[in-house]
Amino acid sequence: MKALLAAGLLLAAAVGCDRAARGERVRPFAPWEAGRTLVYRDPADASGNRLQVRVARTEDRPDGLRVTETFSTLSGQAQSMLRLKDGGAWLVLDASEARVLPAGFPDKVTEWTDRGLVNRVVGRGRPDLPGVTLPDPDAVGVWVESSPVQGEGFRRRTLLLPDLGEVQTLTWRNGRWETTNILISQGFTDEREAVK
Repeated sequence: MKALLAAGLLLAAAVGCDRAARGERVRPFAPWEAGRTLVYRDPADASGNRLQVRVARTEDRPDGLRVTETFSTLSGQAQSMLRLKDGGAWLVLDASEARVLPAGFPDKVTEWTDRGLVNRVVGRGRPDLPGVTLPDPDAVGVWVESSPVQGEGFRRRTLLLPDLGEVQTLTWRNGRWETTNILISQGFTDEREAVK
């Protein structure tokens, strides 16, 4: 479940655009609308376990948009809060914040280091999500690659889309990219609906 929650936190990213320069709110590349529900699966997980991410609450504050998300799997639930502002995303902790994406991402900041990982914008692309109806079928996403600062280790690429965040994650294994998390459903639900 920790891997699923970590993947879910990455999908809470926000990206910048030229609207910020005109004083308009930057369109987040994270789920931010209350009730928005995203369901993910790992194609290699034979158990059928899925991760559901639901925006429980959104609050517009002077320091940014506060988004409370609920992460659910068959084995339990967790909740987190994000602050989205100027293309950046921060995980709000008890007495501090942990940066997920820097302000100015992806147009002004294309590389950053956090918690032992180097993160780079490596390109833009459109998702291939069979059976998923997207809010904007023409949306172009941003691919971010993460790898350890020192030494060999895993490499991960995540495709982020406007208003949804993570829609696909690839992990480098055995000399090729393998899908390890993919969006299989998105829409709006109310509080009474559970993981499907």
